[in-house]
Amino acid sequence: MTTLREQFLHPPSEFTPIPFWFWNDQLTHEEIKRQIHQFYEKGIEGFVIHPRLGLPKSIRYLSDEFMSYVRTAVAEASCLSMSVMLYDEAMYPSGSAHGRVVQDDPMFASRGLEMIEIQPGETLRLGTNERLVSLQIIDVVNEDLAVQNLSLKAFKTDPPSKVVYAFVDKPSNGTIRGVHAGEDDGEPEAPASADLLNPLAVQSFIHHTHDVYKQSVGKWMGTTITAFFTDEPDILGRNAPESLRPWTENFLEDFIRLGGKEEELGALWFNCHASEKVRSRFNQAVNERLSTVYYKQLASWCEENGLALTGHPAASTDIGLLKHFHIPGQDVVWRWVAPEDHKALEGPHSTAAKCGADAARHAGKRRNLNEFLGVCSKDGDWTLTADDMKWYIDWLAVRGVNLFCPHAFYYSVTGKERSHERPPDVGMHNSWWPYYNQFSTYMKRLSWLMTDSVNQANVAVLCTENDLPSTSIKSLYEHQVEFNYLEENLLDQALIEEGTLVIGYQRYQTVLALEEVNLKEETKEWLRSFQKHRGRVLSNVDPRLECTLKLTPHSDKIRVTHVKKAGQSFYLLVNEGEERFEGTCTVPTSSLQAWNPWTGNIVHVRQRTHHTFECELGRRESIILVSTKDTAAKKRIDTDHARVCIDIPSEGWEITCNEEQIGETKLTSWTTWGKEWSYFSGTVQYGIKVELTEEQCVRLNKLDAGALFDIAELWINDIHIGNKLWSPFQFFIPDGVLKEGQNQIALIVTNSKANEMDQVARASGLIGPVLLSD
Repeated sequence: MTTLREQFLHPPSEFTPIPFWFWNDQLTHEEIKRQIHQFYEKGIEGFVIHPRLGLPKSIRYLSDEFMSYVRTAVAEASCLSMSVMLYDEAMYPSGSAHGRVVQDDPMFASRGLEMIEIQPGETLRLGTNERLVSLQIIDVVNEDLAVQNLSLKAFKTDPPSKVVYAFVDKPSNGTIRGVHAGEDDGEPEAPASADLLNPLAVQSFIHHTHDVYKQSVGKWMGTTITAFFTDEPDILGRNAPESLRPWTENFLEDFIRLGGKEEELGALWFNCHASEKVRSRFNQAVNERLSTVYYKQLASWCEENGLALTGHPAASTDIGLLKHFHIPGQDVVWRWVAPEDHKALEGPHSTAAKCGADAARHAGKRRNLNEFLGVCSKDGDWTLTADDMKWYIDWLAVRGVNLFCPHAFYYSVTGKERSHERPPDVGMHNSWWPYYNQFSTYMKRLSWLMTDSVNQANVAVLCTENDLPSTSIKSLYEHQVEFNYLEENLLDQALIEEGTLVIGYQRYQTVLALEEVNLKEETKEWLRSFQKHRGRVLSNVDPRLECTLKLTPHSDKIRVTHVKKAGQSFYLLVNEGEERFEGTCTVPTSSLQAWNPWTGNIVHVRQRTHHTFECELGRRESIILVSTKDTAAKKRIDTDHARVCIDIPSEGWEITCNEEQIGETKLTSWTTWGKEWSYFSGTVQYGIKVELTEEQCVRLNKLDAGALFDIAELWINDIHIGNKLWSPFQFFIPDGVLKEGQNQIALIVTNSKANEMDQVARASGLIGPVLLSD
């Protein structure tokens, strides 16, 4: 049996990142195989086949030709022991089978409820496939609604002298984004969205999509093919009128069953005292119907065919809709979450990572997925950096995500309609692809750590099925107090043991029932019972809550999660800030190792006092502190002598591109070298010879490249030292590399792909200053 250390260093392939693979151009069997091998060589051992805008009309979605390419991809993946997820739509949101559901039966089109104002003397005219739900006279009196129901017959025979409101169930005319030319938002051939609240429409979707895949590649289901991915289903469809509310045939009965009334429909539009409560009840009815009719049917089909249902709902806070997912998921897109502007901790999207992770924890599900990096560039379409990619991975992992789904690897970036459709490509068409093995290994190590481990949070933050508090719990992150979101609907599955809330493997001593969260009366009663059994309930964040570990000096930028795996404690720390942290951490253990998930280095952590250890965490760095008495890790070496530093001149460099000498010899941005360099994206090599004494060779062990854009690879005396994909660009030089006399230093620098793809003159290359030091 392999040890935990060996599993960490060489995690099994099941922990691979599984990127979206955009099939967005003319497909060939040869190119599909070539790209799969490219993935495999970079440590990517799985993918989601995602039909995408740009697929030619000659390859119709789910046609025999399309499915022949799917068979090629799955068969090749099988030969390499890779895994495949099937995406269930063309393109998104899911549920219409590229419009085929509505083509088969127009009554299966997505529907909505509209409130129509009928002035005295006007008549009600219903259009094709429209149904009258209710006729009402509504007066707003002191912010309350006074409602009088009318029958259609009475309205026609004795028209009232007041305004009448008709509530009409009608087609929403919503669409999805298709995969062929002319099928995008607002275009004439955009496929119609289907009624996801209608069980027959959902059965039609499954028949057109899942059953077709089964017929073609069913023999691989449950082995190479592991899951179906469903993507943010939209009840009304895209581009539906904002005046509509989700609806379907006989939905009024669902609303009434959950305590609603026909007379309350107006509160879905009018603002009154009861509006918040009515809308909450209405949303509950919608979510319950969607969960039962859509997600449950998909989950059942997947179970019957040896697959997992994964993907994510439409909203970042839709935790209640994840209950039927075998691999609950969420997405982080559009840079709604980011290092800047407090986006990491504030706003509904800042809950997305823990939404999926905590849903999985409390349901006892082994994995949870997050689709991330889609349109996450800061300053332009292709300006996403490796620096930011590392930040997003850390942001997700420390919150519990253990299956990474990068958005996206593009089959093709030919033409702007492909290269700039939800950019950038975060795979083989980007600058960091030669170094992607480092990213894939990193994600595997973090996924391994966060799988089959038990989170040790002591605090549960109560939430509703679609409301996860964010800003109010910001200080928990900032003070290293770990917590998990617990949906109130799960409390009936929880036990109370000696003042502890127990659900699944999780045990909570403190429950936060924040005043801003509109909890049910049954939940409040449960909390009173919990308190009677010596449980701790707080209505606001108490700074005295016990932290997972104590940092000195305090840092509000360090995030931490504590998990136990195979009975051993692991503390994952990530630096979400821009400054280096240097200090100590206090944890309840007598011996710690630091496992670096990026480099694989394992060292002992120097102990200052009892339970207090040295802690250093640079910008964009992460570390795993492991409670252990194992002595096999490397010892840290302390040096107390005066520092040695050599400033390498900024002039006199030999600069080449594609083995051709560049006229420049001074370190400046490429964009200043002439017009032909303004929009150049690629690689330039810098070389310089440095004379060193014997003593300097012994003492010097670090090179700092200073300002550099965007990726650097260092060679010294023809020995590869390493790669750096974000600042600070500091390299540690192993013993014996430097020699007395002349030393050849070579820095290979690759800039952002944005210069070429977006035609922007972003700073590029080595700018320095370059320093050698000890």
